[in-house]
Amino acid sequence: MHEPTYRAAVGHAWKLTWHHKSLWVLGLLSIFLGQFGLANFIGQLASKIFFADSSWWPASWGAVHIASPDQFVWFSWLAFITAALTMFVVAAAACAEGALIATAVHYFNVRTVLSIHNAWRQGVKHFWRILAVNVLEKLSLAVILAVLLELITFFSGASVWWFGFGVLLIAVCLFAALAISTVAIFTLGYVMVDNQGLIDALAEAWRLFCRHIFVSLELSLMLLVCNALVFAALWLGSFLVLIPSFFISLAAGFTGYLTLLSISVVAYVFLFVLVVAWLGAIFNAFTTSAWMYLFMHMYHEGLGSRLKHWAGKVLKRT
Repeated sequence: MHEPTYRAAVGHAWKLTWHHKSLWVLGLLSIFLGQFGLANFIGQLASKIFFADSSWWPASWGAVHIASPDQFVWFSWLAFITAALTMFVVAAAACAEGALIATAVHYFNVRTVLSIHNAWRQGVKHFWRILAVNVLEKLSLAVILAVLLELITFFSGASVWWFGFGVLLIAVCLFAALAISTVAIFTLGYVMVDNQGLIDALAEAWRLFCRHIFVSLELSLMLLVCNALVFAALWLGSFLVLIPSFFISLAAGFTGYLTLLSISVVAYVFLFVLVVAWLGAIFNAFTTSAWMYLFMHMYHEGLGSRLKHWAGKVLKRT
């Protein structure tokens, strides 16, 4: 059997994502549930560490003072609207994720793309199982993230031997995060492809992951590199969107019309949000397509690990 390279997986995912812009809409909607793989978990870990020092956060911001019945009614309505919007966004994200997976699977099988309408119907059809998988994944990753943060804090000032033991425990946590993320996407694959129930899909996904641990690790590392490239593009984009604001600020300085300064700030924030949304939508669609490409090959044929293949060659030479 001819095994596809990971370059083929990335190329396939990029071709599907770049040439079918409708996937960007699904990628943007589904990004609220997070991306798949180790890169998403490492990004969450980095953000938690970066914002760990909350001394700058005013203490008064954490308290809500309700002094009158009118304020209580206003706060209740605000809480209700926030909860309703959150549920709406999560529901739309789950349907969009299912639609994105259905599109990737359909493209793998017949090299044509489902219409947005048909893809969305597939996402709605499997909504509850998609939502359940995401809830289980997020809860599990939250537990591992909390444990990992405690380990980093505990072993940061330890001796060399304890530090080495801490590194080992951190590696175990990262592998557990990889396993959870990979089993989650494989479960969604079985749900969308075979229309399996949640328990059966989880069991099949776990068996598939156990048979292809190294393959899953390899794709996660490759997507981690791609994630770094996206951050580099975002960093570059943050400078490019400064150009219009810079000229607006110059105009404010020459004309003395200070309102233009506010306009320049609003323009920068608006353009930066657009860049973040655009890159996030493309990368989310790309990541999902790459994982589903690999899943479908495992599902139909099985897939060998190139790390194991290279290791075998080295052992034979020695």
